[in-house]
Amino acid sequence: LTNDFRLQAGSPAIGAGPNGLDMGAYVPGGASLSGEPPLVTWLTSATLTVGGPGITHYRFALNGRPFGRETPVTTPILLSGLTDGDYTVRVIGKNSAGVWQAATNAASRSWTVDTSVARLQINEILARNDSAVGISGYFPDLAELYNHSGRPADLAGLSLTDDPVQPRRFVFPPGAELAPGGHLVLIADDRTETGGIHLGFNLDASGGALYLYDRPANGGRLLDSVRFGVQVPDLSIGRLLDGRWTLTYPTFGAPNRAHPLGDPRRIKINEWLANANPLQSDDFIELFNPDSLPVSLAGLFLSDEPIGAPHRHPIAGLSFIGAGAYQVFVADGQTNKGADHLGFRLASTSGMIGLLAEDGREIDVVAYGPQATGVSQGRQPSGARTIVSFAVPTPGTTWAASGDARFIVLNEVMADNRSHTNSLGGAPDWVELFNRSAESIDLTGLGLSDQFDQPDRWTFPPGSSIPGGGYLVVYFDSDAAASATNAGFGLKASGDALYLFDRSQNHRALLDSVVFGPQAADFSLGKIPDGTGAWRINHPTAGSPNLEAALGGVANVRINEWMADPAAEEDWFELFNAGPLPVELSGLKLTDDLNLRDHSTIPPLSFIGVGPFGYQQFIAGGVETGRDNHVGFKLAAGGDALGLFTSDGFLIDRVIFGAQREGVSEGRYPDGAEEIARFPRSNSPGRANTLNSPPRLVAVPDQSVAVGQTLSLNLTAMDADLPNQTLTFSFGAPVPEGLLLSPATGVLTWSPTELQGPSVVGVAVVVTDNGTPPLSNRVAFTIRVLGGVLDLRLRAALLAGETLLL
Repeated sequence: LTNDFRLQAGSPAIGAGPNGLDMGAYVPGGASLSGEPPLVTWLTSATLTVGGPGITHYRFALNGRPFGRETPVTTPILLSGLTDGDYTVRVIGKNSAGVWQAATNAASRSWTVDTSVARLQINEILARNDSAVGISGYFPDLAELYNHSGRPADLAGLSLTDDPVQPRRFVFPPGAELAPGGHLVLIADDRTETGGIHLGFNLDASGGALYLYDRPANGGRLLDSVRFGVQVPDLSIGRLLDGRWTLTYPTFGAPNRAHPLGDPRRIKINEWLANANPLQSDDFIELFNPDSLPVSLAGLFLSDEPIGAPHRHPIAGLSFIGAGAYQVFVADGQTNKGADHLGFRLASTSGMIGLLAEDGREIDVVAYGPQATGVSQGRQPSGARTIVSFAVPTPGTTWAASGDARFIVLNEVMADNRSHTNSLGGAPDWVELFNRSAESIDLTGLGLSDQFDQPDRWTFPPGSSIPGGGYLVVYFDSDAAASATNAGFGLKASGDALYLFDRSQNHRALLDSVVFGPQAADFSLGKIPDGTGAWRINHPTAGSPNLEAALGGVANVRINEWMADPAAEEDWFELFNAGPLPVELSGLKLTDDLNLRDHSTIPPLSFIGVGPFGYQQFIAGGVETGRDNHVGFKLAAGGDALGLFTSDGFLIDRVIFGAQREGVSEGRYPDGAEEIARFPRSNSPGRANTLNSPPRLVAVPDQSVAVGQTLSLNLTAMDADLPNQTLTFSFGAPVPEGLLLSPATGVLTWSPTELQGPSVVGVAVVVTDNGTPPLSNRVAFTIRVLGGVLDLRLRAALLAGETLLL
């Protein structure tokens, strides 16, 4: 029965009572002691506090002397004038029934006074200062040194670093000193304009270290160090009097104070991604702490074989998870990247994940089956028994949004707008939101971003709302300042992502998202049906129901142009759609090795347009991102191949080419044909292939001519194509009567009449070659006519007796 009253291991009540006793009923009787100095101290005084369950009075003895007089527990033990040596204080207590504790069962504390002790130590670290300690209006990382000595500590020449390979990243200047028993607060950043001591480097909240080194004249030995794991926001780690490091309240410049900790046995494996797509970078495991107190993760283990290898990955010392918070560990097998990286990867076919205590006992274990690419699984709601799949993984946050915001979704995205203009005549990108409820919903504070880790890149201003069943369009125009209707940044037509986040008070929970590859110009992406369906290629319908666009077949797609030896930029190649309908490219395979058909996969929601927009460029830079038009191979200038295959490996198109000339592309001519040509002066990624280069027309300065005189200009044009092409001159806009231009020679003449002056006339001249296809260029200038008759026509109605004077 007595075990029912014992605190369980990890209980937050352990050590949380008076004088460090446990809380609750099952605590030892008699007096208790606290407040003793460190085991070895330079201090010559001490103040000890006496307590204990039901204890009202005490008697104490110092170093084996007889117990002294009876004293109320409200009066502490005060010792002063201590000399070097060992000290032991023994205490017996009297309870409220008047019964004294047996002397053989006395509480005791011991320590040593050594006034020669001089130890400079790292005392406190705050590596994730979101809002706890403000310095000059912001919240930097912080560290603290403590001079455990009765003499000033000379800091000159000592150094601090977060990397032992660079021991002198920060060096104390001459004259730097720390007073006896003093605390020195250090700012871990490089913003020296704010005052204080700045280390020039930050502390890593995902796990790091801080090292204190002696000056080189003394050999540069390591004086002190602390290594730590993942940290929680706004709580520090600090060294207690007994030398132990633990989670602490931020008390920079003052003695450290331990923060109570919760029960690690309540931690849950909350979400996992075992088959990441390239956008998501790596698999992950997310832990959730349902406790009302932060929990230490030090000494726990994560494993993908909880039965056969329970100690697969030890979580780093001084690692913590916040109250009601999440901690994400990256399952990439690369522990050198930080304390939040695991020494194993997750199997995508099926597997197990275990969280285990130091003795190997299971805290939580989950088993999973085959995993879909890019889809995570986890508990819904957080910490519950129910396991669901998440189309958009949410490491470190929750999927479930609160309040009316859950009815707001992304509904349509236009990321490559060429000709659909707004009321201002521009053609910016835009995004449409849809309200799935019947009631109007306030959007104030919701965030839109193209970066998952920047949820408030643009937020809806106060007063923003969307009616029930209604639509709202937000422009994404990077050429205009952010406003109530413009996010101030654009979307990448080559592939991008868009996230809709809840308000900050709801922890920026993810409401909706879409990740897409290269887009077909002048087509949008839309949910079919509105608000609930899958993303499809769409005819743009901003502010109204979505309209799905018909798709053509992949057989119409050709490898159309390639640049394997560019002068400066990266290699590239181009696909061409010869059909009348846009084509979905998602999942198609691209390669430069026809025996390795799945070298690079075109990401989901990728399309190619039609007509003049029926081209899609891909960058062959050797790094596949999984979310845009970059592929994982380069092209060989000495000769190579390009292949386009279906998702299951069937050939759609291929080309094999020989050695390339620098800066000259090759491709099909005309577009999609079998004939291969070189384009020495007309590289055209994303446009029609042409063997012709446009002529060049020399700029003409503005002219003037007086009435009665003749203006004569010889317009000069050049064309680099060989053999020489025929150039024809023409006006690009209507011109005044008598203004003449020779189509063959480009000679312009004009003798303005008196009625044509004074005036300023705009002239546009176009020169066109006879290549295939014909190409043009143009210049514009003005002609000022001097002199002439002022043609003034007045209409006036005169009353009797009025006079009109000119």
